[in-house]
Amino acid sequence: MYRKHLLYLTNERLLAAIWRDGKILATESFGVDESGQFAFAEYLKRWSKLRVYFLVDLIEEDFRLDTIPHVRGSDRRTLLDRKLTQIYRATPYRHAVVQGRETTGRRDDRVLYTSVTNSELITPWLSAIDAVRAPLVGIYSAPLVSPRLLKPLGVTAKHVLLVTLHQGDHLRQNYLQAGQIKFSRMTPLPANAQRNLLQAIGD
Repeated sequence: MYRKHLLYLTNERLLAAIWRDGKILATESFGVDESGQFAFAEYLKRWSKLRVYFLVDLIEEDFRLDTIPHVRGSDRRTLLDRKLTQIYRATPYRHAVVQGRETTGRRDDRVLYTSVTNSELITPWLSAIDAVRAPLVGIYSAPLVSPRLLKPLGVTAKHVLLVTLHQGDHLRQNYLQAGQIKFSRMTPLPANAQRNLLQAIGD
């Protein structure tokens, strides 16, 4: 299969990985300061023909559950776009996921709204990608794709708290219900919390 370019952005670094046949062939890491962004732009010149998958996992991601009247097709899209614009005026990186319907009353649609609230964290990297005309497949939220981890991990429980430890002493906590993400947050760990992660997660 063809090679892919996976970019994984956190608040501390950007990890670039060349991916083929389910295996990582090579990786490089870049700081999120100006020197790191410059180094990434130079690095990207060598891989400008690879398709880019941009995965973000940032503190500045927001998640909100809501309901909307049950409509379909273009009416649903128009309604979701209007809601996204109302909630997240300051960023173009926003998305809505319809997660089924309520079981009572009007049986409204359940919707998860999400966005990267600080677009400046993404813009420099996208500018570098655009400068070399690398084909960008899409921008993806790590919490939103986290349900795909359940099957490989053998997790079948209805209620799941998926916790990951990040560089910089932060915990990402994703709550999933019946295979759908309902809430996600990134929280800093107190000093020495790594000695007892279970207690830190509970707190």
